[in-house]
Amino acid sequence: MTQKDKMLQLVLNNEQLMKQYGYSAEQLEGLDLQEALRSDNAVIASVARIIRELDGSIDASKQKEVYKKVFTYLNNNLFL
Repeated sequence: MTQKDKMLQLVLNNEQLMKQYGYSAEQLEGLDLQEALRSDNAVIASVARIIRELDGSIDASKQKEVYKKVFTYLNNNLFL
């Protein structure tokens, strides 16, 4: 399991996120970043995109670019 996979699990295993966005701990078992990127659940896929794209960057321009990508993805997949 990579560091990014561990970060993904850490974020997604938040009970409030699971409750709010309709996924369970069972769905996360063994889930890695690549699988999460292909998830039908827009929140799971969005968290994966953030982790993959930011890659630990603290650069504000990089963060803005990632924000735009995730915002567009969510608009297209969640806020229909």
